[in-house]
Amino acid sequence: EPFMLSLRDISVDISSTVVVNPSTATVRIRDKDEVTIGFSQTGYVVQESVGVASVSVRLLSGQLDEEVSVRLTSRDGTANTGLNGDYQRVRMDLVFGPSSAQHVVDIFINDDNLLESNETFVLELILIAPIATVMLNP
Repeated sequence: EPFMLSLRDISVDISSTVVVNPSTATVRIRDKDEVTIGFSQTGYVVQESVGVASVSVRLLSGQLDEEVSVRLTSRDGTANTGLNGDYQRVRMDLVFGPSSAQHVVDIFINDDNLLESNETFVLELILIAPIATVMLNP
């Protein structure tokens, strides 16, 4: 619920110079119950030979009094899944609640022994048990 805050009718001594810039600001009242769930990092790097990429999804802000479910999925980029693919496809549900604020997910990487450049894939979070005050942080 944002509202506009405006500065005007400022009383000052005429002999001084006052510059008010900007003269307005937007104030957002944050619902105390608002919760944000997202990745611990914006990007992950793993050597193909390691075999596993560990990704952390956690409660970034707020507090949960009841369970919330999010779905973690992968989408091919330059890396792909499938027969002899670069990584194992991800599709799993993660449940967060009062006693569960973080999940570490292991994503299996296939060391195909091919000489190739760096490859990427995308992980996405989808809210599947929605609560109005839960936001997903990309």
